[in-house]
Amino acid sequence: ALFVNSPANARAAERTRLKHRGSVLDALRESAGALNRTLNAADRHKLDQYLTSVRDVERRLQMSREWLDRPKPKSPIVEVLDEERQHIDEVALFYDLMALALQTDSTRVATLETGMGFRTSELDLAGY
Repeated sequence: ALFVNSPANARAAERTRLKHRGSVLDALRESAGALNRTLNAADRHKLDQYLTSVRDVERRLQMSREWLDRPKPKSPIVEVLDEERQHIDEVALFYDLMALALQTDSTRVATLETGMGFRTSELDLAGY
């Protein structure tokens, strides 16, 4: 969470979750490297676009890891206690992952379920 100092056990769980996501992306990058050697120029270009998107996701995961143990600034805003709303910054990441899955034909259907109190007006999703 942006302005909430999470307890140690919550930070440990988040660290584990981020590590798992990173390992999935590492495996994907290895597979893509082997695939790249067998592709023609047009397909290599498309794969490069895909890998650029994956690198962006990795960069955002790294930023999340770095923020995890950083002391949070004090804010005059009342702390958000609703667990679903504490992960609002991940919605854009989910949109990117769904787009990547559709672009690579890994799936033809993508669904993102949000909590009942969720308002898209709270997201900074310019470009989506």
